[in-house]
Amino acid sequence: MRRHLLSSSVFLLACLGMALSWQSPWVWPLLVGCLLLMLAISRDPKDLGYLVLGIALGGFIDVLQTGAGVTVYAMPGPILRFPAFVLLYWGLVGVALRHLFALLPPSRFHAADAALLVGAILLSLFGNAAPLGVAGLMVLALAVHFLVFRRWADAVAALVLMTMGPLTESMLIREGLYHFPSAEGGLIAIWLYPLYACIGATMRGVFPLLGTLIDRAQAGLSKPSVGG
Repeated sequence: MRRHLLSSSVFLLACLGMALSWQSPWVWPLLVGCLLLMLAISRDPKDLGYLVLGIALGGFIDVLQTGAGVTVYAMPGPILRFPAFVLLYWGLVGVALRHLFALLPPSRFHAADAALLVGAILLSLFGNAAPLGVAGLMVLALAVHFLVFRRWADAVAALVLMTMGPLTESMLIREGLYHFPSAEGGLIAIWLYPLYACIGATMRGVFPLLGTLIDRAQAGLSKPSVGG
């Protein structure tokens, strides 16, 4: 348990470091250093799978949100609308969430978890047009999820991410890395809070499925070739 807590806590250091160094070349070695520290603490090669998954999922969400204009970066990349080091940041998120969820009781995947996660992400793309309406729909969907499944640890995960997500993002926004137009001069858009709550509640179910896929991939890579 202590190892999981320490590994996930490194992400806070990475977020603070990126907030202070995103305009300098030091941002890359700082994020890589935090990743190596995470891996050194956990000593679990499966973390590399969650690193890749974090890059893929977080990057995909950023592609959608920057494309829709609900997130605007101060330094867009030449191809993507955000700098490349943000992908490494999302990879660290994947590893940190893996260890954070390990502190809670295990959960089993249900198709409704994926549906709520995808639905909340798609709703966030309309955050500029109707921030209050988007937030309300997310809260309603999350409430139905809780009533149907009644997994108390989902509520804990939702509360933790609803607190930590906007807190870490506010550091990045305050230092000018990006902003939310729907925040109307503030730091955090109102729809971001229920979005993180939905992510927290659903990823507890999605992560075990991802862990199974990673196990299968590692088994396939370690399987000796015929005639080898």
